[in-house]
Amino acid sequence: MPGLHPALRWAASEPAADEIDVPFGRQKWQFASKDGTVAEPDPVAGIKRRQSRGVDEGRLAKVSRPEVGHTVATSAARTPAPPGYAWDEKDWSCPYDSLFTILRAVWVGDPSRWTPYFRNVSPVAAELASNWAAHLQGSMAWTETRDAARRHLHEQNPAAFPMGPKPASVSDLACTVLTRAPLATRESKCLSCGKLSHNAIALSQCSSLYTTNLLRGRSCELFNTSDWLTEVLKGTARAVKCTDCKSQTAPVVHTHCIPELLCLDRQSTPLVISPRVVYNGSMMTLRGIVYWGSNHFTCRVVDVTGMVYRHDGIVNGDKCVQETTLDRVDPITLGSSFLSASVECKAALVIYERTNGNQV
Repeated sequence: MPGLHPALRWAASEPAADEIDVPFGRQKWQFASKDGTVAEPDPVAGIKRRQSRGVDEGRLAKVSRPEVGHTVATSAARTPAPPGYAWDEKDWSCPYDSLFTILRAVWVGDPSRWTPYFRNVSPVAAELASNWAAHLQGSMAWTETRDAARRHLHEQNPAAFPMGPKPASVSDLACTVLTRAPLATRESKCLSCGKLSHNAIALSQCSSLYTTNLLRGRSCELFNTSDWLTEVLKGTARAVKCTDCKSQTAPVVHTHCIPELLCLDRQSTPLVISPRVVYNGSMMTLRGIVYWGSNHFTCRVVDVTGMVYRHDGIVNGDKCVQETTLDRVDPITLGSSFLSASVECKAALVIYERTNGNQV
């Protein structure tokens, strides 16, 4: 695409040795006109436009299923709304605003649990936890908790994490902050001679969703993230021939650990987002969704009480806006958010937190 930074030019998916790991396509980049409609990118440089305020107002009915006798205010009174990051118009910050707003909401729910975890998962996550603690102590400004981590990311990889009016990939950001540490590996075992193939990553802490050979006749609209995780951990995969005896093989999955956080990249395969999933007997609950559309990232956050908030750094600044509770949400509606009446944003990243270790 003309005018697009070289670091952001995505090539078509290359063939892989095992087609199960090949995602479907890539997210298209588009630019927004002043009135919020999609426009063609400027041939010299893309210009990000401010969206109309209050564009998601009145959409609560689409997001939730009302239940008799349930009041949102009762749950909201337990905890204050999480803060969000205001968009930096000079140095476009929306991927950082969205992901960091979700991770901070996770961290503040139990700092004694999450600070050691963030220290171990990556240097960037460790810095974020330290910055949030400093902010609570009054020694660091709120926006600086984001900007300090962003500067370090830029210093390490200026192509992937540019400054100025240039967007970064939220998928690259999530993989850098949360890493691609393998959670489960897959290998093929020959049904005749018993030979095992080399290990291949079946699931990592930041995984791209794929549906090759997992749907088995079902449509994406009827296949959700809970189904996907179950199928991956069961080892559903394409049958291949043994390299020695040419007999059929069967996939074998080895689960190494149960993650505290699981980030799924949904951009290529728009599966229905399950509010909860089970990972080897452990419940994992939805904590946030990052949306992409019209050259802008926004997010939804689920706090520890199950309250759902939306955040758009351009529209809402440093505020998160209350929507409903997670138990009232129609999962199908979680796949989209709206910048305006005509601009729909699609879910890009889905983040789950391990909430207990028991089968449900």
